Amino acid sequence: MSITWENKHTKSVIANATIMVVGSNYDHDIPITIQVKAFELDYGPAIYFEVSSSIPYTDTHNWSDHPFMCSMGYMDEGKVGNIIEDTPAIRAMISELVSGQKKMLHTSTDCTHKARLIKAIASFWS
Repeated sequence: MSITWENKHTKSVIANATIMVVGSNYDHDIPITIQVKAFELDYGPAIYFEVSSSIPYTDTHNWSDHPFMCSMGYMDEGKVGNIIEDTPAIRAMISELVSGQKKMLHTSTDCTHKARLIKAIASFWS
């Protein structure tokens, strides 16, 4: 999305955050910075949602934990982005994604939790 289009159609900023997560490629942990943008658009109940990563996700890197590991179907040029529905559930997931709290669930790491949130949000394309 171009900056001009973004500026012209943005009604409000829902999130514009940089988050640090720890990915893994089985051998060692790798710090990964992700940039999350979510803008309420000026038409319909719609949000532009985009997530980019400081270290791209590729199949050849043998990742065991990466913020994009669940979102291959939503990736374009190394980032996840889509126009999605604007609902309270989506806003809650975006808020949880950008919160500074680390989620360490008994079945997953914080990075895996964020990867699942990114996939869930992106799947609600408009």
